[in-house]
Amino acid sequence: MLKKILKIIRSAAVTRHKVVFVPEAPELDDTGYEHPKPAKEYIPHWFKKMPRSISGKPYLNEDMGEPNYTAKACTPLLDSFTSGFIQELVCDVEVVARDGEEPGFYWHRQQPWKPVRGQRNEETMTSFPGPDGFHQNPFLWLQPFEFVLPDGWSILITHPLNREDLPFRTMSAVVDTDRMPMRSEIAFYMKKGFSGTIKKGTPIFQVIPIKREKWESEVAPFSQSHRTKFVNLVRNVWGGAYRDKFWVKKEYGAAKCPYLHGEVENDS
Repeated sequence: MLKKILKIIRSAAVTRHKVVFVPEAPELDDTGYEHPKPAKEYIPHWFKKMPRSISGKPYLNEDMGEPNYTAKACTPLLDSFTSGFIQELVCDVEVVARDGEEPGFYWHRQQPWKPVRGQRNEETMTSFPGPDGFHQNPFLWLQPFEFVLPDGWSILITHPLNREDLPFRTMSAVVDTDRMPMRSEIAFYMKKGFSGTIKKGTPIFQVIPIKREKWESEVAPFSQSHRTKFVNLVRNVWGGAYRDKFWVKKEYGAAKCPYLHGEVENDS
């Protein structure tokens, strides 16, 4: 019965603007494991607490002729936090740093899903430059769900955007999951010297659908009138011009149960 339901759900993804998340293993089905959810649910607490204006400063910076806004006022930055979907860590993972050795990863021994796998074969990463301050041979997140997209779409898998506060760095990749549902192990680098708990619910990677299209490029001549036009449009008010005049709201909906929302018919 479960296989039949998944087949129907996958066929729906072909004709709809929808990402379908399919459990990779029976122990993930209807047992409390979190599928990827809209990234807007994972805006970091520190960003939410960040003031919109520079503390202790007047509203207007008279020297610069502009408001004393912080990065909190940047709509494109907010878009980076809220685009696509986030896969969170399925359980607490304890990381133990070891002098001169790779760190150890531990989770409750009765946990039915192994969240992390040991490092890749070091030779496979020969000449691949890793980020500074991290162990150079990456470890692997075990991906709990397959991703199924409509025809002509791929997914970008990457480290949660602008989350440099996390003690790991997930590698980026693009996968054509309309042709091959995603089942992979997502590589990540671990910060050197880190010991502590990576809590259940921590965002471990971000998933952003991208449409495959053929693109070309060209270089256009400089146009002062074009530049002046858009400088004027974004600088003729003190703030919020991009958000109010140009920004397009992006929508990434939460997964719905196909039975509760009438998307799977009972043909018994």
